[in-house]
Amino acid sequence: MRPSPQTDRVVAVVEMLAATPGGLSQSEIARRLGTTPATCYPMLAALERAGWLRRHPTRRTYALGPGLIAAGQAAAAGTDALAAARGPAADLHRRLGLSVIALVPAAEYATVAFLVVDPHAARPVATLRVGDRVPFHPPLGITVMAWAAQPAVEAWLDRGGVAEPAERAEYRELIAAIRRRGYSVELSTSLDERVRRQVGEAAAANLRAELPALLRDLAERLPGPADFIAGELDAAAYRVDSVSAPVFDSHGDVALVLLLRGFTDPVPGVEIERLGGALTATTDAVTAEIAGRRPGALPAV
Repeated sequence: MRPSPQTDRVVAVVEMLAATPGGLSQSEIARRLGTTPATCYPMLAALERAGWLRRHPTRRTYALGPGLIAAGQAAAAGTDALAAARGPAADLHRRLGLSVIALVPAAEYATVAFLVVDPHAARPVATLRVGDRVPFHPPLGITVMAWAAQPAVEAWLDRGGVAEPAERAEYRELIAAIRRRGYSVELSTSLDERVRRQVGEAAAANLRAELPALLRDLAERLPGPADFIAGELDAAAYRVDSVSAPVFDSHGDVALVLLLRGFTDPVPGVEIERLGGALTATTDAVTAEIAGRRPGALPAV
Protein backbone atom coordinates (compact mmCIF):
# COMPACT_ATOMS: atom_id res chain seq x y z
CA MET A 1 0.00 0.00 0.00
CA ARG A 2 1.40 3.38 -1.02
CA PRO A 3 1.75 5.84 1.86
CA SER A 4 -0.38 9.00 1.88
CA PRO A 5 1.24 11.59 4.19
CA GLN A 6 -1.59 14.09 3.75
CA THR A 7 -4.21 11.51 4.70
CA ASP A 8 -2.09 10.49 7.69
CA ARG A 9 -1.99 14.15 8.78
CA VAL A 10 -5.78 14.46 8.58
CA VAL A 11 -6.20 11.35 10.74
CA ALA A 12 -3.57 12.63 13.19
CA VAL A 13 -5.30 16.03 13.50
CA VAL A 14 -8.70 14.46 14.22
CA GLU A 15 -7.20 12.08 16.77
CA MET A 16 -5.16 14.74 18.59
CA LEU A 17 -8.15 17.10 18.80
CA ALA A 18 -10.37 14.27 20.03
CA ALA A 19 -7.83 13.84 22.82
CA THR A 20 -7.69 17.60 23.54
CA PRO A 21 -11.17 18.98 24.36
CA GLY A 22 -9.80 22.50 24.90
CA GLY A 23 -8.52 22.67 21.35
CA LEU A 24 -5.11 23.47 19.86
CA SER A 25 -3.69 26.41 17.97
CA GLN A 26 -2.44 26.11 14.40
CA SER A 27 1.16 26.35 15.61
CA GLU A 28 0.60 23.65 18.25
CA ILE A 29 -0.94 21.32 15.66
CA ALA A 30 1.96 21.96 13.29
CA ARG A 31 4.50 21.27 16.02
CA ARG A 32 2.88 17.94 16.92
CA LEU A 33 2.74 16.96 13.24
CA GLY A 34 6.38 17.91 12.77
CA THR A 35 5.59 20.42 10.03
CA THR A 36 5.11 24.19 9.62
CA PRO A 37 1.97 26.27 10.30
CA ALA A 38 1.93 27.35 6.65
CA THR A 39 1.90 23.72 5.52
CA CYS A 40 -0.94 22.92 7.95
CA TYR A 41 -3.17 25.84 7.06
CA PRO A 42 -4.75 24.53 3.80
CA MET A 43 -5.64 21.24 5.49
CA LEU A 44 -7.12 22.95 8.56
CA ALA A 45 -9.08 25.37 6.38
CA ALA A 46 -10.52 22.51 4.30
CA LEU A 47 -11.53 20.58 7.43
CA GLU A 48 -13.15 23.71 8.85
CA ARG A 49 -15.15 24.24 5.64
CA ALA A 50 -16.33 20.63 5.83
CA GLY A 51 -17.48 21.16 9.40
CA TRP A 52 -15.01 18.64 10.78
CA LEU A 53 -13.22 21.41 12.69
CA ARG A 54 -14.33 24.68 14.20
CA ARG A 55 -12.10 27.61 15.02
CA HIS A 56 -12.67 29.67 18.15
CA PRO A 57 -13.24 33.29 17.15
CA THR A 58 -11.01 34.84 19.81
CA ARG A 59 -8.61 32.15 21.01
CA ARG A 60 -7.92 31.03 17.42
CA THR A 61 -7.79 27.41 18.52
CA TYR A 62 -9.17 24.48 16.56
CA ALA A 63 -11.51 21.85 18.00
CA LEU A 64 -13.61 19.08 16.49
CA GLY A 65 -16.65 20.42 14.65
CA PRO A 66 -20.31 19.46 14.34
CA GLY A 67 -19.69 17.75 11.01
CA LEU A 68 -18.30 14.75 12.91
CA ILE A 69 -21.36 14.31 15.13
CA ALA A 70 -23.41 12.46 12.52
CA ALA A 71 -20.45 10.27 11.63
CA GLY A 72 -19.92 9.37 15.27
CA GLN A 73 -23.58 8.61 15.81
CA ALA A 74 -23.66 6.44 12.68
CA ALA A 75 -20.57 4.54 13.83
CA ALA A 76 -22.07 3.93 17.28
CA ALA A 77 -25.42 2.89 15.82
CA GLY A 78 -23.68 0.47 13.48
CA THR A 79 -22.15 -1.37 16.41
CA ASP A 80 -25.04 -3.57 17.53
CA ALA A 81 -23.03 -5.08 20.37
CA LEU A 82 -22.28 -1.65 21.78
CA ALA A 83 -25.92 -0.60 21.85
CA ALA A 84 -27.03 -3.93 23.31
CA ALA A 85 -24.37 -3.91 26.04
CA ARG A 86 -25.04 -0.54 27.66
CA GLY A 87 -27.99 -1.63 29.81
CA PRO A 88 -26.47 -4.96 30.91
CA ALA A 89 -23.18 -3.21 31.74
CA ALA A 90 -25.01 -0.74 33.98
CA ASP A 91 -26.77 -3.67 35.65
CA LEU A 92 -23.43 -5.40 36.26
CA HIS A 93 -22.12 -2.22 37.87
CA ARG A 94 -25.13 -2.04 40.20
CA ARG A 95 -25.01 -5.72 41.17
CA LEU A 96 -21.25 -6.16 41.57
CA GLY A 97 -20.18 -2.70 42.69
CA LEU A 98 -17.39 -2.69 40.10
CA SER A 99 -16.63 -0.37 37.22
CA VAL A 100 -17.37 -1.68 33.72
CA ILE A 101 -15.44 -0.70 30.59
CA ALA A 102 -16.48 -1.57 27.04
CA LEU A 103 -13.76 -1.95 24.40
CA VAL A 104 -14.39 -2.27 20.66
CA PRO A 105 -11.53 -4.23 19.04
CA ALA A 106 -9.90 -3.45 15.71
CA ALA A 107 -6.95 -5.14 14.02
CA GLU A 108 -4.18 -3.94 16.33
CA TYR A 109 -5.92 -1.99 19.09
CA ALA A 110 -9.18 -1.59 21.01
CA THR A 111 -11.07 1.65 21.57
CA VAL A 112 -12.82 2.56 24.83
CA ALA A 113 -16.49 2.83 23.80
CA PHE A 114 -18.13 3.57 27.15
CA LEU A 115 -17.52 3.38 30.89
CA VAL A 116 -19.84 2.72 33.81
CA VAL A 117 -17.82 4.12 36.68
CA ASP A 118 -18.37 4.91 40.33
CA PRO A 119 -16.69 8.33 40.74
CA HIS A 120 -16.18 7.61 44.44
CA ALA A 121 -14.48 4.22 43.92
CA ALA A 122 -11.23 3.64 45.78
CA ARG A 123 -9.55 2.71 42.48
CA PRO A 124 -11.26 4.79 39.79
CA VAL A 125 -10.62 4.20 36.09
CA ALA A 126 -10.61 7.89 35.32
CA THR A 127 -7.28 7.52 33.54
CA LEU A 128 -9.27 5.98 30.67
CA ARG A 129 -11.99 7.79 28.80
CA VAL A 130 -14.18 7.22 25.77
CA GLY A 131 -12.11 7.25 22.59
CA ASP A 132 -8.83 6.15 24.18
CA ARG A 133 -7.04 3.41 22.27
CA VAL A 134 -5.40 0.43 23.95
CA PRO A 135 -2.82 -1.22 21.70
CA PHE A 136 -2.79 -4.99 21.21
CA HIS A 137 0.76 -5.44 22.42
CA PRO A 138 1.43 -8.58 24.50
CA PRO A 139 0.13 -9.05 27.12
CA LEU A 140 -2.45 -6.35 26.25
CA GLY A 141 -5.25 -7.68 24.06
CA ILE A 142 -5.05 -11.30 25.17
CA THR A 143 -8.83 -11.50 25.72
CA VAL A 144 -9.36 -10.90 22.00
CA MET A 145 -6.43 -13.09 20.98
CA ALA A 146 -7.89 -15.98 22.99
CA TRP A 147 -10.54 -16.40 20.27
CA ALA A 148 -8.42 -15.38 17.30
CA ALA A 149 -7.10 -17.69 14.59
CA GLN A 150 -3.50 -18.87 14.81
CA PRO A 151 -2.08 -16.39 12.26
CA ALA A 152 -3.51 -13.46 14.23
CA VAL A 153 -2.06 -14.83 17.48
CA GLU A 154 1.36 -15.33 15.90
CA ALA A 155 1.27 -11.79 14.45
CA TRP A 156 0.32 -10.44 17.90
CA LEU A 157 3.28 -12.20 19.50
CA ASP A 158 5.60 -11.02 16.74
CA ARG A 159 4.37 -7.45 17.11
CA GLY A 160 5.26 -7.58 20.79
CA GLY A 161 8.71 -8.95 20.13
CA VAL A 162 7.94 -12.24 21.88
CA ALA A 163 10.67 -14.32 20.29
CA GLU A 164 11.67 -16.89 22.91
CA PRO A 165 9.95 -20.25 22.25
CA ALA A 166 9.34 -20.78 25.97
CA GLU A 167 7.58 -17.42 26.36
CA ARG A 168 5.48 -18.00 23.23
CA ALA A 169 4.47 -21.37 24.63
CA GLU A 170 3.54 -19.71 27.92
CA TYR A 171 1.27 -17.28 26.09
CA ARG A 172 -0.38 -20.15 24.19
CA GLU A 173 -1.07 -21.97 27.46
CA LEU A 174 -2.65 -18.83 28.93
CA ILE A 175 -4.77 -18.37 25.79
CA ALA A 176 -6.00 -21.96 26.07
CA ALA A 177 -6.90 -21.43 29.76
CA ILE A 178 -8.84 -18.25 28.94
CA ARG A 179 -10.78 -20.02 26.17
CA ARG A 180 -11.70 -22.89 28.49
CA ARG A 181 -12.77 -20.54 31.27
CA GLY A 182 -14.55 -18.01 29.04
CA TYR A 183 -12.94 -14.92 30.55
CA SER A 184 -9.52 -13.44 31.27
CA VAL A 185 -8.16 -12.43 34.67
CA GLU A 186 -5.53 -9.70 34.53
CA LEU A 187 -3.45 -9.38 37.68
CA SER A 188 -2.09 -6.24 39.32
CA THR A 189 1.67 -5.84 39.10
CA SER A 190 4.28 -3.66 40.70
CA LEU A 191 4.02 -1.40 37.65
CA ASP A 192 0.34 -0.64 38.22
CA GLU A 193 0.73 2.58 40.15
CA ARG A 194 3.44 3.81 37.77
CA VAL A 195 1.20 3.01 34.82
CA ARG A 196 -1.73 4.88 36.36
CA ARG A 197 0.46 7.83 37.31
CA GLN A 198 2.03 8.18 33.86
CA VAL A 199 -1.30 7.80 32.07
CA GLY A 200 -2.84 10.34 34.43
CA GLU A 201 0.02 12.76 33.77
CA ALA A 202 -0.43 12.35 30.03
CA ALA A 203 -4.14 13.13 30.40
CA ALA A 204 -3.47 16.17 32.56
CA ALA A 205 -0.98 17.48 30.00
CA ASN A 206 -3.46 17.02 27.11
CA LEU A 207 -1.22 14.33 25.61
CA ARG A 208 -3.86 11.60 25.29
CA ALA A 209 -2.86 11.04 21.66
CA GLU A 210 0.38 9.61 23.07
CA LEU A 211 -1.47 7.08 25.25
CA PRO A 212 -1.12 4.08 22.85
CA ALA A 213 2.65 4.58 22.59
CA LEU A 214 2.89 4.95 26.37
CA LEU A 215 0.93 1.74 26.95
CA ARG A 216 3.06 -0.15 24.43
CA ASP A 217 6.21 1.04 26.17
CA LEU A 218 4.90 0.01 29.57
CA ALA A 219 3.69 -3.36 28.27
CA GLU A 220 7.23 -4.14 27.15
CA ARG A 221 8.39 -3.76 30.75
CA LEU A 222 5.71 -5.89 32.36
CA PRO A 223 6.81 -9.10 34.12
CA GLY A 224 6.36 -12.47 32.44
CA PRO A 225 2.89 -13.17 31.01
CA ALA A 226 1.95 -15.56 33.82
CA ASP A 227 2.68 -12.76 36.32
CA PHE A 228 0.14 -10.55 34.58
CA ILE A 229 -2.50 -13.03 33.30
CA ALA A 230 -3.94 -15.70 35.60
CA GLY A 231 -4.07 -19.17 34.07
CA GLU A 232 -5.88 -21.90 35.97
CA LEU A 233 -7.37 -20.50 39.19
CA ASP A 234 -6.95 -22.23 42.55
CA ALA A 235 -7.88 -21.49 46.15
CA ALA A 236 -5.35 -18.66 46.45
CA ALA A 237 -6.27 -14.98 46.69
CA TYR A 238 -5.22 -12.86 43.71
CA ARG A 239 -4.48 -9.17 43.31
CA VAL A 240 -6.83 -8.57 40.39
CA ASP A 241 -6.63 -5.62 38.04
CA SER A 242 -9.51 -6.62 35.73
CA VAL A 243 -11.72 -9.47 34.59
CA SER A 244 -12.76 -9.37 30.93
CA ALA A 245 -14.96 -11.38 28.59
CA PRO A 246 -15.95 -11.08 24.91
CA VAL A 247 -19.21 -10.53 23.07
CA PHE A 248 -19.33 -12.35 19.72
CA ASP A 249 -20.92 -11.28 16.44
CA SER A 250 -22.77 -13.48 13.94
CA HIS A 251 -19.45 -14.65 12.46
CA GLY A 252 -18.11 -15.79 15.81
CA ASP A 253 -15.63 -12.90 15.95
CA VAL A 254 -15.09 -10.74 19.05
CA ALA A 255 -17.29 -7.66 18.60
CA LEU A 256 -16.88 -6.16 22.08
CA VAL A 257 -15.01 -6.81 25.31
CA LEU A 258 -16.45 -5.95 28.72
CA LEU A 259 -14.03 -5.45 31.62
CA LEU A 260 -14.69 -5.37 35.35
CA ARG A 261 -12.35 -3.07 37.27
CA GLY A 262 -12.11 -1.45 40.68
CA PHE A 263 -10.78 -4.30 42.83
CA THR A 264 -9.30 -3.04 46.10
CA ASP A 265 -8.37 -6.20 48.04
CA PRO A 266 -7.00 -9.61 47.02
CA VAL A 267 -9.78 -11.76 45.60
CA PRO A 268 -10.08 -15.51 46.35
CA GLY A 269 -10.20 -17.79 43.33
CA VAL A 270 -13.78 -18.87 44.14
CA GLU A 271 -14.92 -15.24 44.17
CA ILE A 272 -13.19 -14.58 40.85
CA GLU A 273 -15.11 -17.53 39.43
CA ARG A 274 -18.37 -16.02 40.72
CA LEU A 275 -17.57 -12.64 39.16
CA GLY A 276 -16.39 -14.26 35.95
CA GLY A 277 -19.61 -16.26 35.81
CA ALA A 278 -21.69 -13.10 36.22
CA LEU A 279 -19.66 -11.34 33.53
CA THR A 280 -19.86 -14.17 31.01
CA ALA A 281 -23.59 -14.58 31.65
CA THR A 282 -23.91 -10.93 30.63
CA THR A 283 -21.68 -11.18 27.57
CA ASP A 284 -23.45 -14.37 26.48
CA ALA A 285 -26.80 -12.59 26.80
CA VAL A 286 -25.54 -9.68 24.69
CA THR A 287 -24.19 -12.16 22.13
CA ALA A 288 -27.64 -13.75 21.92
CA GLU A 289 -29.31 -10.33 21.70
CA ILE A 290 -27.34 -9.43 18.56
CA ALA A 291 -27.75 -12.94 17.06
CA GLY A 292 -24.09 -13.64 17.59
CA ARG A 293 -22.51 -17.00 18.22
CA ARG A 294 -19.70 -18.24 20.38
CA PRO A 295 -17.10 -20.02 18.21
CA GLY A 296 -17.50 -23.78 18.27
CA ALA A 297 -14.24 -25.52 17.45
CA LEU A 298 -11.35 -23.65 19.02
CA PRO A 299 -8.65 -22.44 16.64
CA ALA A 300 -5.29 -24.07 17.00
CA VAL A 301 -2.61 -22.09 18.79
